[in-house]
Amino acid sequence: MTIETAIQVFARGFSFTRSRTKPAEVAHFESMTIMRDVRHERPDARNQELIFGNESVENASRILAEYAAPKHKLCWIVPPEVPDEDACAQVKALGYRLIAREGFFTFDHSDPLPTPTTDSVRRVISEEEHKILAKANGIKPLPKEWVLGEKPKLRRFAIDHDELPVGWVSSVDTVEECTWVSALWVNPEHRGKGYGFSLMAKMLADDRELGYRHSVLLASYAGARLYPHLGYKRIGTLYLASPMPPNAEPA
Repeated sequence: MTIETAIQVFARGFSFTRSRTKPAEVAHFESMTIMRDVRHERPDARNQELIFGNESVENASRILAEYAAPKHKLCWIVPPEVPDEDACAQVKALGYRLIAREGFFTFDHSDPLPTPTTDSVRRVISEEEHKILAKANGIKPLPKEWVLGEKPKLRRFAIDHDELPVGWVSSVDTVEECTWVSALWVNPEHRGKGYGFSLMAKMLADDRELGYRHSVLLASYAGARLYPHLGYKRIGTLYLASPMPPNAEPA
């Protein structure tokens, strides 16, 4: 899978899950992919993430100047062979301050599936189960049309302890028979037991059964150590950055 395709999976999947609280959309401006609020009472307060992959600093700088978003963050994605110091210098040259960096990973369903370390992971299939999981997660239940049916837009998997959910992950249908991995989480009291691995393994098995070809995710530092053991391959690093104020000295 190319970085360009993975970016579209990321943009579609992330924007879809964000739409639970505020409608979001994906747009394009030349080679730049845009995730943004569908509308806002004040256009200058509209949240936007501007995404580039495999782009030259010169061309990205021109596109950013022409698009002229008043409020936004930059997602600068580079291949894994680009040294961190070079990528940080590129971000700085574009006029941005680094906020965070995350690994960009994909799983190819032509590769072997990982084997769960426990068989207690379940796919959440009923409306009542989704309500229980939402309560445990401290959020409102997801819309029924998102999660119910034979092949819903979002499939959620959970693992229980003493009949209470202590971990979950979601797989989101996106583009070109690809899925986006959303919100892998395990209660801190139950980490170190292989629950995260088993949740991901069960999710991938379900993805394959439904005919998906690739899975895409962004990984924190801890996740970047887990996902290769599941068969994910790192195809890049995402540098999240915000515009530097005028006359500010880059960090």
